[in-house]
Amino acid sequence: MDISGTILTLPNQLSLYFEYQKGNYLPMASIVEEHNQNHSQAQKESLQWHWTLEYCGFQQDQSLICYSNMIMTKLKGSSSCSVPLCDHAKWLV
Repeated sequence: MDISGTILTLPNQLSLYFEYQKGNYLPMASIVEEHNQNHSQAQKESLQWHWTLEYCGFQQDQSLICYSNMIMTKLKGSSSCSVPLCDHAKWLV
């Protein structure tokens, strides 16, 4: 543990580093970080828009990305990628 974050070492010796949030110093992890390989870059961008649009649904999110001039994406595949899992949104249903 240091001033910027903490390291969690699992029994299989895999180490995970969590930065602290500014203000409350709680550990945070994000599935959209660059080093996370569980999602493609397009899925990460789609997920970020899903959060920004307040969990309205991935089909609606992707339609807005695809057919709207209001949402500018960095990656072309964000409107057509396979839907990533959103742990928060599945509890809203």
